Amino acid sequence: VAVVVERDGLLLLGRPGPTASMAGRWSFPAGFVERGEVVEAAAIREAREETSLDIELGPLLGLYSRDGETVALAVYAALGFSGEPTAGDRL
Repeated sequence: VAVVVERDGLLLLGRPGPTASMAGRWSFPAGFVERGEVVEAAAIREAREETSLDIELGPLLGLYSRDGETVALAVYAALGFSGEPTAGDRL
């Protein structure tokens, strides 16, 4: 799951550290949904873990998958947030 966070016409991106699977690549706040977790709750949790922001989750922007992939990506918009973005410990 990923969340698109916008402020003043700019998008919030993070760059995962060297131990992450996406090391060195810029991405939206994102992560895996835990077994038994509601997808929307995972989006809010991942945004908080990676940015320290409490977001107000907006609509689903898209659901993406590829032939042969075992993972699908649900992307949501953030309608708003509180706090100042701070990199989480995985960034």
